[in-house]
Amino acid sequence: MPKKTPAEKRHKLQDATKPLDDFDRLARRRLGLPPPEKLVNPSRRRWLPPLLLLLLAACLIGYGFHRYRGRAAVLAYRRPLVVSFFDVGQGDSTLIQTPSGKNILLDTGPPSASARLFADLGRLGVNRLDMLITSHPDQDHYGNSLAVLRRLPTATVVDSGFVKGGLTQERLLAEVKRQNIPFVNVTRQHLAGTRQDLGDGVTLDYLAPMTTSPSANDNSIILKIALGRVGFLFMGDAEDGERASLLVGGGDPQAMVLKVAHHGSRNGTDDAFLARVHPEVAVISCGLGNRYGHPNQVTLDALRRAGVNVWRTDLQGTISVQTDGKTCKVSPPAK
Repeated sequence: MPKKTPAEKRHKLQDATKPLDDFDRLARRRLGLPPPEKLVNPSRRRWLPPLLLLLLAACLIGYGFHRYRGRAAVLAYRRPLVVSFFDVGQGDSTLIQTPSGKNILLDTGPPSASARLFADLGRLGVNRLDMLITSHPDQDHYGNSLAVLRRLPTATVVDSGFVKGGLTQERLLAEVKRQNIPFVNVTRQHLAGTRQDLGDGVTLDYLAPMTTSPSANDNSIILKIALGRVGFLFMGDAEDGERASLLVGGGDPQAMVLKVAHHGSRNGTDDAFLARVHPEVAVISCGLGNRYGHPNQVTLDALRRAGVNVWRTDLQGTISVQTDGKTCKVSPPAK
């Protein structure tokens, strides 16, 4: 067999080490290292296996860390949207907690429920509010709003814009001004029909008030908060007039969870409304044995005909609804 020339030997060596060169070049590119020099003789090959092993280990560690970070991010966004309907007796107060940690308090209940309200907020770890929303200026809905502003740092106050007068409303507005808290007037700023992005796929739609009514109840802020296919419709104390305006308005009131209007009174809910909203779950906030007879049997019958599962704070206490945007879980379980 003829002896190979030195040039032929070099070409054979280069062909044999080409796969290693390619892998080395790829690994260096992934790690941002400068390209290697060409391997031209056996003596330089001695340090190649340890280097390749080191680079391979670095690639695997980097890839695993990337996968871990990605998985951690996904898990962070899988936290549920949690809505807690507080038992404040004959009144309303609801806390919305978004997956990203925002705290939105919708109404604060009557002054008589102050201790219960702050106990519930403390139990849920709430030490600040991103938004305080007062649906309308009736004591059973905003009676603790002044105390809330004085005890919890609040980023924004949202108000229906209905001027009822009286010392409670005057003191509340004065406190907002004193703390220089951004103040949103839904009526004056014509927010009905607009949407606010709360992050992580959660949206807040202002559906009403669209017009000014002489009634505080019919000037209630009506909100829809949604994540994925699960929506929550909050009706405040809306009665026949505002409910009719909502049905002919441009917004979409359909929601899986309905906060029943006006504590379940007979003028807050009817068959046509339920057919439009098509809820699966209804929550009624009212006081046990209240003097108004809430919830009214007419409303309960309408909910039953519509096949809606009903929860009541007077019978079951504080009610929590959690959703991942696909389904919802209500606690305590239905009796």
